[in-house]
Amino acid sequence: MIRTDGSRLTMRARVCGSNGDPAFPSWAPGGARLVLACDFARGTALWTARPAGGTGDALTPIVRRAEQYGPEWSRDGALLTWERRPFGAETSRVVVARGDGTRARVVARGASPSWSRRVRLVFASGDGLFTARADGTARRRLSRSRTTPLEARWSPDGRAVAFTAPSDAGTAVRILRLTDYRVRTVALTAVEPPGDLVSIGWAPGGRWLVYAIETRVPTPDPSTENAGVEVWLVDTASGARKRVFADVANQIVGVSWAPVR
Repeated sequence: MIRTDGSRLTMRARVCGSNGDPAFPSWAPGGARLVLACDFARGTALWTARPAGGTGDALTPIVRRAEQYGPEWSRDGALLTWERRPFGAETSRVVVARGDGTRARVVARGASPSWSRRVRLVFASGDGLFTARADGTARRRLSRSRTTPLEARWSPDGRAVAFTAPSDAGTAVRILRLTDYRVRTVALTAVEPPGDLVSIGWAPGGRWLVYAIETRVPTPDPSTENAGVEVWLVDTASGARKRVFADVANQIVGVSWAPVR
């Protein structure tokens, strides 16, 4: 965890047992727990942990020969959604389960699902963003793009969707305003190739958006460089940005803003 001014970077919990790699943390409503994906050699599972510490507990069984990303509880905690991509598949699936991880079912083809406060889903699919009910019905397109959106997050007030997408400059962080369906770019990152190299999350009040990117850090040897990460905040009203963290690290494994407790 880290404060918004970049101070007090601390490790709060060890999860995923002795042989799993944690990724894509997301807070439960109220902030009492986290849900995250655990990557094992034979597949992935979802785990839950308390931010105060501990080892965490398995929330779902391991799904073999598949990767799973971006778990998120609904605003009331009754439902859970995440992205599942079978090994070798070209498209991901949107999975919905009970809040305790049981009764998981595929409801759509798409990536990076996120809940609205009215228990609807937004997700990226093909060349646009789509919304649907929790069971996958009443699907409709929110926007069309010339490139495939990568990650989507519904705003706390339900009036906007933040998403990332490839751009000519690398990867863009954009906001779709649902009152008039206008799209605004709030950050351009020189991340190339785009892949899943940018992670985004809303502040509880919706004014701030946090995003994390992978970077390349120069070394004394000009022929080599290290992998690094940076975390940025952007004011969604003014567009002002500030970097709050930068360090050498292997990769981004997700970013999520703690709810107000």
